[in-house]
Amino acid sequence: MRVLLLGGTWFLGRRVAERLAARGDELLLAHRGSARSAPDVPGEHLYGERRELAAHAARIRSSTLRRSSTPAR
Repeated sequence: MRVLLLGGTWFLGRRVAERLAARGDELLLAHRGSARSAPDVPGEHLYGERRELAAHAARIRSSTLRRSSTPAR
């Protein structure tokens, strides 16, 4: 499954990301990339503010909907 996770590099989110990756899911982690962020968390990292996700829509769509038979809405 392809998963977009907001945060995912620290505290609880990191554990969620690690478990999803361990079961074989493909992750896109959208986070600020602060000093607390762990670059070794598995998955593709998208740096930025969550309020600015619309500016990254094309990258999010291509990362999370590749090879999907469901059309984007």
